[in-house]
Amino acid sequence: MTGVPWARAARTTSRPLLAGARSVYGIAADGVLPPRLARLTDAMVLISFIAVNLSLAYLGVRGRTPAHGVRRAADVAVPALGAALCGGLLVEGGWTWIAAAGAVAGLGAVLATVSAAQRSEPR
Repeated sequence: MTGVPWARAARTTSRPLLAGARSVYGIAADGVLPPRLARLTDAMVLISFIAVNLSLAYLGVRGRTPAHGVRRAADVAVPALGAALCGGLLVEGGWTWIAAAGAVAGLGAVLATVSAAQRSEPR
């Protein structure tokens, strides 16, 4: 499988994620939700963008894209730069939010693992 379906899936899922984060941020700015929730949402979006960018860089390094030469280098460098920029924005927000977002991401990973294990069990 090439990296193109993965890139399309990442693009498709990032749009609603970003829209949802902006909605939470706007509602928090109006005072309906606590501002802490908006900051946590920002951290979660940045972490998800880091994951997508790192996965695209990984696909470029592994040669899973049809590009060669300079294009292959760009397939690695551009997502790596994107991950670094998102990481910088995440650090700018503070380590508390990184830890909180990491905890939420860890909880999501545990729930996904449990759900996958339940689906694979014979009924």
